Amino acid sequence: MPRISNNFLFQYASKCEDCNVCEDIIQSGDLEVVSGDHLHFNCFFQSCDVLCEKRYFLIAAEKYNDEKLKPKTSVSLEDIDFPGGFDLRISDTDLIKIREHLALVDEHKTRYSIPSVSITNDINCPKKICIFRDPSSSQYGAGEHQFSLCFQNKDFHPECLARTGKVNIDAKEIIGYASLADNKKRILDELYKKDNGASFLPLAVTKATSFRDEFCPPSACINYTKKNGYKINDLKVRYQTKSYHPICLAELGKVNVDASEIVNYDSLNKGHKNQLGKLFIKTDNFDIPTIEMAKDNGYCSCCILVTDRPSKFPYPYTLIKDDAIIKFHGSQLTDEHFETFVKWFKCRIMVFCNGIWQRFGNWNSEFEHYVPIFALEKKNSGDKFVYEIVLTLKND
Repeated sequence: MPRISNNFLFQYASKCEDCNVCEDIIQSGDLEVVSGDHLHFNCFFQSCDVLCEKRYFLIAAEKYNDEKLKPKTSVSLEDIDFPGGFDLRISDTDLIKIREHLALVDEHKTRYSIPSVSITNDINCPKKICIFRDPSSSQYGAGEHQFSLCFQNKDFHPECLARTGKVNIDAKEIIGYASLADNKKRILDELYKKDNGASFLPLAVTKATSFRDEFCPPSACINYTKKNGYKINDLKVRYQTKSYHPICLAELGKVNVDASEIVNYDSLNKGHKNQLGKLFIKTDNFDIPTIEMAKDNGYCSCCILVTDRPSKFPYPYTLIKDDAIIKFHGSQLTDEHFETFVKWFKCRIMVFCNGIWQRFGNWNSEFEHYVPIFALEKKNSGDKFVYEIVLTLKND
């Protein structure tokens, strides 16, 4: 494993170096990542969990003085977003490539987060989560002659990895699936079925049952400390393959469940149950949007205003601190949200999807001709829908 420092510098290699992951040569002029060691660009994303803020990702630049007049030869993705006249030492194409790969990391879609069929017959499944090594399990002692899956540099029995809540894929997405015998394919087919639902139940994990250090997503974390960073030291809740501090997931507003509905709740101690009980309370008002001031820079979840670049990490922010924003729970706009928007902003909205137009607002009054109209196209983007604005009509 490479030694990882706090910062990740993307640059063109000035000379030939050994990659600390694959041990092959990084050719002079190739895009590399420097983080304690030198790594090929692809090796870095295949072997490292690099979840952190944009300010830790550095791009090589011509020498300049920062605000404290100190000379610098790199600039962070955070600072690139704001006007500054930086002269980068990588191409625009490679800058886009870096952003695209970091976005895949944030979405857990890189090679590091996709299981592969292990090439070893020595299954060293983490003892904390292995059902075949747990004397209290009905499957204790079985499974020793099965195959294993490699995930985040560790080997797992397929059954044990499926129980972690860390992967949400179809069996056929597992690397090496096609080469397996039919009986092994059937095992994976039964265990791995992608859930494209907007919300499936969170899963509680304690330090005793976690197989590795886990970190809260920076974009959602409100529990950051200088000592621990985003590391979750005690109880964590996994949701859609990501792990969160319980308070961070609760504040994110993506789930509407009572604590007792969280998977593994019954196995928790009294202190952990009380902690979740104070944070997760189901409400009938979950889907009602609210207007508030943005607490920090961030991203619009269903952006219809920015069409030339994605509204997500690590691209330029689309929500600015202290601006008025609409906050709604869940990850998708619903008809109820659009009905609320047209009332609040005194406008009319048309949504086109699958050859059908859907209208929101008052379209029947002869006195409503001056009301702005926004025409949107609803498109399927993988596991969710996105809205792209195609026409705006205003009477100025």
